[in-house]
Amino acid sequence: MGRPKEFKARLKYQIETLSKKTLTNQLKVELNKNLGLSPIEAELLALDLKEHLNLETEMFLPGQLLISGTMTATSYRRGGRGDKAEKTIKITPLSQEDLELKLAAGIKALKINRILRVIEEAQAQDSLLSMRQLVLLFNITPTALRKILKELRDKEISAPTVGLRKDLRERKFYCRSTLLLKDYLASRGNLKENASKYYLPVKRAENILKEAAYLAKHPENTNSLTAEKKEWLEFLTRCEEEELKFLLDYHLEESDKALDLRAKLKQDYSFSPVKIRAIMLFLNELKFKLAVAARGKTIYQAVSATTRAGEPLEQAELIPVEIDFLLPEDGVTEEDNRELNRLKEIKQRKILRYCQNAKVQGAYLSYADLSFLLGINTESLRQLVKEMDIKPPLRGYACDIGRGISHKEEIIKLYLEMYTETEIAQRTGHSYEAIEEYIREFAVVYLLKERGLNPALIRKTTGRSRKLIEAYLKLIREYDRAEYAFRFHQLEKIAALSAREGEKRGL
Repeated sequence: MGRPKEFKARLKYQIETLSKKTLTNQLKVELNKNLGLSPIEAELLALDLKEHLNLETEMFLPGQLLISGTMTATSYRRGGRGDKAEKTIKITPLSQEDLELKLAAGIKALKINRILRVIEEAQAQDSLLSMRQLVLLFNITPTALRKILKELRDKEISAPTVGLRKDLRERKFYCRSTLLLKDYLASRGNLKENASKYYLPVKRAENILKEAAYLAKHPENTNSLTAEKKEWLEFLTRCEEEELKFLLDYHLEESDKALDLRAKLKQDYSFSPVKIRAIMLFLNELKFKLAVAARGKTIYQAVSATTRAGEPLEQAELIPVEIDFLLPEDGVTEEDNRELNRLKEIKQRKILRYCQNAKVQGAYLSYADLSFLLGINTESLRQLVKEMDIKPPLRGYACDIGRGISHKEEIIKLYLEMYTETEIAQRTGHSYEAIEEYIREFAVVYLLKERGLNPALIRKTTGRSRKLIEAYLKLIREYDRAEYAFRFHQLEKIAALSAREGEKRGL
């Protein structure tokens, strides 16, 4: 039967909102708004600038991070004896391409692509990752991970990790890009189906074909080929000319490979020297904002805390926040969970940490953001958050969006039940300033209700949502008992003080 239409529509909406937070979209908006490029011109140049940034080895794009890998790609021995050498490598656990794959094939395909991508990136740097690292990176149990790796090996896809058995090391496996090329040529050009078979987004599959076509036309350029491209070349040299016809349609011009960015801006876009200088300055500023050096940290584009609810994301301010994506303590668990067969506590720790990381840097994450960061569907996330003792500061909560008013109700309930602000802060994870603001907001609603205003007038006077006003009025009715009279008396004083402060400010 498949998923209901409502679910698919919601998923599509989430993907669209996340797409607007990507680096490519940020570049496009900036080029269009501040540098005066047309929408089409801005979109094409954004893709070129993203590719330029991606080629810089010292550059960190959003979603990339440093992690420890083995000293070589043949270091299969597990650690634990203190004699295993390691080195720092750069991997990309999060990528814009994940959104395309999630929409087309679902969360499982997204997760498999992420697993394969970081394994391939480690191999390209002559290194390996361990099963434990993959478990902690992608919030997947060892049992589920072993099952996925077996499925990949059954398809002859290379996915080596630390601890790989000798019999599997001796078997012949291929890069999934090589298998894509084989199947593409065998099927005479059915790219979408072949890309799906190997958990590749179509755009990335197209780029693989372009690179392979260039290699097929210029087989003599073998000096700096990666192990992956050497595997392509070995396959391509065995192909008949008739077979290669379907590949050469994707060929890259030599100039596409050779031009530096300044020359490309001048030749392809006919930009003046002044405009080229402006774009290079903008790019340098962006590099500074995206700079991150510590292990386990990555950059994520989050919506600024100053962005109001309902404001279109195209107009929202996006802040590149530094996220502690993977920390050593993530692997510290109870004695009976040393093999990481239970990940609930780890996921909840990450949810709270990611949200707090964003908040202290002036931004908020949403459920859609967390779903992308953790590779978990939003329904599971809501359940995890619901069961947490300390609630994460999510954007929906802070900005009064959708179901997000529940945290305000919880804070007010704790206040009415005589908890101190310190105790409320410890239980909810909210700052003292936020808690005081919610109490003041509730006090004003209580005072207006006592003066006889109906819900519609209270909503208009306070500027808050109808749903929030109704939730506050429900709490007033629920706690309208003698044992809570002292708190309501305090609320009257808070509301009166708030009104006097407003008069002084001319509000």
